[in-house]
Amino acid sequence: MESIENVILRGLLFHDDYASKVYPYLKDQYFDGTTKTLFNSYSFLFDKYNKKPTVEALLIYLQKMPLAEDVFKDSVGTLEEIYKTRKKDIDIDWLLDETEEYCSDKATYNAVYESIQILEGADKTRDKHAIPDLLSEAISISFDQALGSDYFEDAEKRFAYYTNPETKLALPLEALQILTNGGFPPKTLNVFLASCVHPDTKVTIRRKLC
Repeated sequence: MESIENVILRGLLFHDDYASKVYPYLKDQYFDGTTKTLFNSYSFLFDKYNKKPTVEALLIYLQKMPLAEDVFKDSVGTLEEIYKTRKKDIDIDWLLDETEEYCSDKATYNAVYESIQILEGADKTRDKHAIPDLLSEAISISFDQALGSDYFEDAEKRFAYYTNPETKLALPLEALQILTNGGFPPKTLNVFLASCVHPDTKVTIRRKLC
């Protein structure tokens, strides 16, 4: 049975789209044993050349590393297993979800372990006040990339959003929501005009397209 760690490494090596989405979130502490050795090798080469390394490049790098003989053999053996399964069909969406869950579980486990080390005094560099941040960072792990927008790739989506007459920006006050019929359209400048306070005061909204 293939482990999730091996499947993740296979995705990193042979699926560009998956690698580009996942690699920025991965850390070596999410892996153990030979998969950790392979990920550290992959990470070093990826960061050095700004692209995913080939299997041949990984093998050569492993030979140069000061590894114990048994660690080297196990790492090469794991890499060979991954290479043999390189042509297996893989659902990238499924693997993205599985990888996110895997990273979240690993990060949470590591955060709890580190918290215990702090409470027991084994960690001399941090005190108990660091624990909330450790746990918060671990449980907030997400591969959601829907933040911001790509200037070119999202141009059509942004244009549709800005020109859609049904698109409106919500306002914080219920009264303003009612006055504006659900908020202001984006890319507009709006000014409220009203006379002095009087029971018959009427509010006028002037709008200018920016």
